[in-house]
Amino acid sequence: MADGEGATRTVRIEVEGAPSAAEADTVARAIADSPLCKTALHSGDPNWGRFVSAAGVACPTLDEATTRLTIGGKLAYAAGAPADTPRAELAEAMAGSEVVVRLDLGLGSAAAAVWTCDLSKAYIDINADYHP
Repeated sequence: MADGEGATRTVRIEVEGAPSAAEADTVARAIADSPLCKTALHSGDPNWGRFVSAAGVACPTLDEATTRLTIGGKLAYAAGAPADTPRAELAEAMAGSEVVVRLDLGLGSAAAAVWTCDLSKAYIDINADYHP
């Protein structure tokens, strides 16, 4: 994945506190596959709303009151509101070539993790212009 088409970051999406392992995996993959999440990862934008929204689409029982999101170990979102962590610190946590995004749903004890990468302009160029 680190040498993916135009990828600049590898990202581990960890979901915990899910009602089942299958639901944890579904939520992790929804975040990993979301173009909005992938572009936020590319730009280093700690837009917690994109990650929580992708999770909410995949997990109809998501409860904002029990949900927590960390980026690089720094709290970005908890209990339905942005955390007090300065945006600059969250952006710094996303600036490296490897990023960990952890979402705790607070709904159970199941967990899953998936790897993904960012979605860069180079990816679009590579995949849009491959025919002469």
